[in-house]
Amino acid sequence: MDSIRENAARAEEPMQYVRSHRPFVLRQTVKWSDCDPAGVVYTGRFVEYVTTAFRAFLAHILDGDVEAYVARYKVDFPAKAISFVFDSSLRPDDKFDIEVRVAGIRNTTFECQFVGTHGEKPCFTSRMTTICVLPGERKAVRVPDSLRDKFEPHLVIAPQ
Repeated sequence: MDSIRENAARAEEPMQYVRSHRPFVLRQTVKWSDCDPAGVVYTGRFVEYVTTAFRAFLAHILDGDVEAYVARYKVDFPAKAISFVFDSSLRPDDKFDIEVRVAGIRNTTFECQFVGTHGEKPCFTSRMTTICVLPGERKAVRVPDSLRDKFEPHLVIAPQ
């Protein structure tokens, strides 16, 4: 009977949701289609997991409407660089968390760090450098002060 209740509880949990706002943590569930025939997540899916967490983080700090911010401030946020270090694999139906941290704010770029965990076990870390550009033109522009202000509470200072 307990396994039936556990399965029912799992079925009710959404595939993706925000677990925490500070630190910002997005919980995701691995879908079977994310995996190879051996049941291990394709490496390329991690880019999707991280960019999904990034967009959810932006939506959170920008009061839910990233596109309105882009239109108002005439700035968009494409990735300039992304890197990964993998610590363990994920399998179908695994629930894992991605914590989003702001690792640095520069003139035209900012960097986010993503820490993926499955239970208490580290899965991966990722760093993404994002450049601020004018939409359409793709010309680099300064990170807006309003965005810097929103990032500040999430900024992680690296140890010296």
